[in-house]
Amino acid sequence: MGLSIFRRIVLTSLIIIIVVMAGVNLYALFQLRQLTVVSANMATHHYPAIESANRLLTVLSARLNSDKKYLALRDATFLQHVDEEVDEFHRGLQSLETLELTPSGMQLLEETKHVPLLLEAPAQRV
Repeated sequence: MGLSIFRRIVLTSLIIIIVVMAGVNLYALFQLRQLTVVSANMATHHYPAIESANRLLTVLSARLNSDKKYLALRDATFLQHVDEEVDEFHRGLQSLETLELTPSGMQLLEETKHVPLLLEAPAQRV
């Protein structure tokens, strides 16, 4: 005894639904794998670079504060702090250069090295 037309239609519909669901699941798994690769790349490369850049901003802010204090009080201690912070900034900039891979990022870091505010001491600007 053969399958009736209704049963053939129902069976064909179920098979089509199963195939479509399997395709959607495979696509979702592929997308999740790509997302995992991107997030792993961010965790290994971008987060350390962001943390290093934040440290550079902190050092730059401390340098500017010491600069203001030196200009106001003319105390050699503040000038020494400025020199130490400039050295620390340049060390941080070098560590950030080792993390940077893109040409545009390398160019920005190279331009940052030549900013006059970061090169000259406060005594030279007066």
